[in-house]
Amino acid sequence: MKKRFFYLCFACPLLAVSSLFAQWENAEYLALGSLSGASSQRVLMYFDSSFNQLGYLTLETSAYEGANSIAYGNGIIPNGGNAPALVLQRVSSYTTTSSREVNCYKDPLASAISSGGQLPRDQSCTYINLQMASSHLTPYVDNVVSLGSANTDGILLALVNRYNISDNSFISSFIYRYQVPESGVYGVPVYRVDTETQAPRWDVDTGVEYKDFTTGIFFSPYDSEVTDQIACITADGTVHFFQVKDPKTNIIDKGTMSVAMDGKDVLSIWGGDNYSLFVLYSDYSVMEYDTISKEFRSSSFLSTDYGIIDMVKVSPVVVPEPAAYAALFGALALGVALLRRARR
Repeated sequence: MKKRFFYLCFACPLLAVSSLFAQWENAEYLALGSLSGASSQRVLMYFDSSFNQLGYLTLETSAYEGANSIAYGNGIIPNGGNAPALVLQRVSSYTTTSSREVNCYKDPLASAISSGGQLPRDQSCTYINLQMASSHLTPYVDNVVSLGSANTDGILLALVNRYNISDNSFISSFIYRYQVPESGVYGVPVYRVDTETQAPRWDVDTGVEYKDFTTGIFFSPYDSEVTDQIACITADGTVHFFQVKDPKTNIIDKGTMSVAMDGKDVLSIWGGDNYSLFVLYSDYSVMEYDTISKEFRSSSFLSTDYGIIDMVKVSPVVVPEPAAYAALFGALALGVALLRRARR
């Protein structure tokens, strides 16, 4: 009987705490969305590899209605110690200011917060300012359409459409490359990369506006100097593929394919690691395309009760936070106390 009591003393608390570690370990996708009837309250939804919803967290984004793009990766926020993190674009509207504000969050996969709870912004750096080329002195304005982390740690990519201030007519599209500092205070300005080995932007203008982009492996590199492969999508569902042979040169156009579906808008795209492109449509169906044959590979449907705005693929690795460790030690201490009481 005492042995059973001993096991219960330790097993129950450990099972409870282990759920803190394991609740998001099967998450392979994160989606940004909104609650019904609360368009300014953004939620972060977790999905497994089969696109089953695992849960959601509300994001601390009060007064930031319009946030519409997320990026996930290593080293993309200051003071993060090169750990995985999430950034959320605050707004997407015409402005003549020279920066765009982005909210910063710690790795949501390592969160010990239960489904429905609130994920707070990172307190060491609640937001960063992405510096734009446009300002109140330029005749044009640069508008960030979508965010995405690059393969290199600490590099954040932003798809930017440029417009005339006078009549809002479209001019061209770029992908700005930002080098996020390893440390900084809230509101830290983040400047575009401009070094001997890296260019501050890639020109992706093909005469049309883009609405989303992703990096991935879309086609076989023609030589070993290719550093990145990019896919940009237009509002009509046309995907433009590009290769970057050298960060200091312009990107190379590698052709197009159409993912247009009758009666469906494209919400988000992301790249795979086997020459695949994933497309999320407005009815929350997900199609996987072979970017070489340009044919369907598979299709799925997201199980969700929330409106989705953007989606990213993440690594399903969980690293417990200090709070989780504290809970574990607390559970062990409780088990020891109960065991001592049982022996008396």
